Amino acid sequence: INGRKKALNQAFWLYFLSLSIWCFGIYGLVTGLQSTIHIWLRIMATGVVFVPSTFLLFAYALIGGTRKSRTLVLTVAFAASAFFVSIVYWTPFLYQGVTKVAFGYVGQPAALFPIFILFVLTSMFFGQYLIWRESKISEDPLRKQQLRFVYFSLWVFWIGALSVVPTLQGYVVFGGFPFWNFSNILYGILMAYSVTKYRLVELEFEVQRQNELLKRLQAANKEIKRLNDHLETKYDEAQMEKAKLETALAMVVTLNHEINSPLTSIKVAGQLLGKLLAQSKEGKLATIIVTAANQIASLIQKMKAMEKVKEQIYVYDNKMVSLE
Repeated sequence: INGRKKALNQAFWLYFLSLSIWCFGIYGLVTGLQSTIHIWLRIMATGVVFVPSTFLLFAYALIGGTRKSRTLVLTVAFAASAFFVSIVYWTPFLYQGVTKVAFGYVGQPAALFPIFILFVLTSMFFGQYLIWRESKISEDPLRKQQLRFVYFSLWVFWIGALSVVPTLQGYVVFGGFPFWNFSNILYGILMAYSVTKYRLVELEFEVQRQNELLKRLQAANKEIKRLNDHLETKYDEAQMEKAKLETALAMVVTLNHEINSPLTSIKVAGQLLGKLLAQSKEGKLATIIVTAANQIASLIQKMKAMEKVKEQIYVYDNKMVSLE
């Protein structure tokens, strides 16, 4: 069983163990031989005296949380159960024997039986009150529904269980037929339905949550794909830019290699002509030649220093590389 270590599951198991022992003892009283009746009576009593205390344990586990009174209440309840079970085994003060009825045998109440019934009633009303109060203050609609089912089914059980008291006191109820057995069966069905419905609704909530997570995951995948496409586009652009830059730099190297030598010759020749023709009008032409050569050399240096190829419109649809 999943979650067997949880306090609620442990309390639920102990509570229904007590109920099972009680019902098993009743079965023995109804079907057993007269020689074994007192053994079945003790088995039945062992289960029934622990029903109130295990019910309180289940109620506290069901509502959850920690309460200062919890330890005290449970200690007193289990101490009372232990006291009554010792009375059953060692004294005749709870049951002083058995009584023959239409459907078998029932325990014959003794002096302490009214005190035990008071213990049962106190535990019943207090536990029911805890569950009812929790159903009122809980803000979770799913938990409210679960608590209401448990609360209603417990009333079915307690009313049926207490209906046996008149029979024990010698009063014939419903012709002496054990209708409380049917209430116990109905109680088990209601509790099973409560747990099953709670699990099913919880499962539906979980499916809704998983669908919501799936939608978020799909949206995240779509965004990742968009970013990936964007990065691929940027990468392609960067590769194209790199190819352009490599082409431009290769052209610069070519220009530097092919033009630098003749350009140097033109510059030196222009400088010599400028000295020879310094006093004539032609000397100005030599100066123009030297200036133009320097501009060409500067242009080549700018091209060598390029880190990014930036294009601009030159004439019509023609493009040129910007060196700025």
